[in-house]
Amino acid sequence: MAEKVIREGSWICPHCQTKNRGAKENCDACGAVRGNVQFIYEEDGQAVTDAAEKAKATAGPDWICAFCGGSNAFDRQRCQSCSAARSDGTLREVKDATVKGGEGSAKRQYSPHATVAPDVRIEPVKVPLPIWFKAGCAVVVLGFMALMGLQCLSFEDTMTVAGKEWRRSIQVMQYQTFREGAWRGELPAGAREIGRQEKVRSYRDVLIGYKTVQETYTEQEQAGTKKVKKGVRDLGNGRFEELWEDEPVYRDVEKTRTVQKPQYRQEPVYDTWIEFEVDRWKDIEKATAQGTTDEPRWPETGASPHPRDVVGEKREGAREEKYKVTLKSDKDGKEYQVEELDNKPLSYEAFQRLKPGDKHKVIISGLGLVKDIPGLAAGRP
Repeated sequence: MAEKVIREGSWICPHCQTKNRGAKENCDACGAVRGNVQFIYEEDGQAVTDAAEKAKATAGPDWICAFCGGSNAFDRQRCQSCSAARSDGTLREVKDATVKGGEGSAKRQYSPHATVAPDVRIEPVKVPLPIWFKAGCAVVVLGFMALMGLQCLSFEDTMTVAGKEWRRSIQVMQYQTFREGAWRGELPAGAREIGRQEKVRSYRDVLIGYKTVQETYTEQEQAGTKKVKKGVRDLGNGRFEELWEDEPVYRDVEKTRTVQKPQYRQEPVYDTWIEFEVDRWKDIEKATAQGTTDEPRWPETGASPHPRDVVGEKREGAREEKYKVTLKSDKDGKEYQVEELDNKPLSYEAFQRLKPGDKHKVIISGLGLVKDIPGLAAGRP
């Protein structure tokens, strides 16, 4: 059921900025006639309950004098300031004053004289971070910047090749026979069947009847009503009319009901399981050779140079090689282990060119890492 509530607003005197009750036609502080001011709606404003005051509020909007700009009550026939006739004046507009919030609610109104304007964005309060957290972050950032700076620095030094190491490996594979099992239709290519049997592959539900049971469920029931403000209207005379409606309020109620619940049994589903043999290549070992000579070699694997898909046959798979050179500074005797140049593994060609006893100009980073050996440019991969 809709209900109307008349609520008194307010206005701010343009001469002395005093805030006055909406029904006041003269400023309480300076006595100025309120004129064509902006009326302000306030949710906590005084509700008009007196019959005579209600009659004034609903009689009609004020009219503005065409000669002096004074504001006069709807039933006043002449201007209270200059006595000009009402017929020459202009009626204030009766207008909607609702600011939509959520689900039809009416929110507080604002005017140009309000403390907070509607277009002012109120920023959330920012909680400052703890000093220890800021200090920790600063240390991490500064440390990272320092490392990057040192890495970017470069120093030139003359070094002697003091030692070399190499390691090479080959994956060895063998063609073997495997005994496995799979469901019918899922055998791999080249499989040779050696036996089969029926086995349970899965289960399915089979309806066997119904059982009467009590089931609990939740249902919403109306528990009452609540008043919801649906709109606000500026009556143009310092008062505002609020429109309220009853809306239902619900609650969750737990109930029980009798239902027929289906009953199932699990029935096995059979399929054919097939045992089979299949031949395939398998990694069996990794052959490795290593040393400190200038002539790296690949290890012996015993694999056939021309392998066939025959059980027992061996073949070579993936190959790996790793090289490391030890350089010794002629200036301070410090040793450097070189396994990479330009973020790439040291190549076989570069390894061969770095002969023991040879001297090379070397570029060192601020972190003490070998960045480059300019004389090896032609030997890089």
